[in-house]
Amino acid sequence: MNNQYEVTQRNAKLATIGRAMMTFSEDYGKTKSLGSLTDSQLTVLNRLTHVGGMLTKIGVLFGPKEKDLTKSDLELIAKFAKKDVDILGV
Repeated sequence: MNNQYEVTQRNAKLATIGRAMMTFSEDYGKTKSLGSLTDSQLTVLNRLTHVGGMLTKIGVLFGPKEKDLTKSDLELIAKFAKKDVDILGV
């Protein structure tokens, strides 16, 4: 019997990707200087954190749904999954 409070394997995978996005954004400043980044470059890091956070909550009670992700969010996720996110070349 499926428990309505359990997340699906797909949602668990999305959460894993989301945590990786947030970790990348958080750790970016540990290896590179954030002071030299432009506003648009910092925006990319902030979006990684925001969208990653959304992915960790998809499938949970009162959390966002996949349909809540915008086209821009989906493009960012796809770029991140392909390791094609270029902060410096925004």
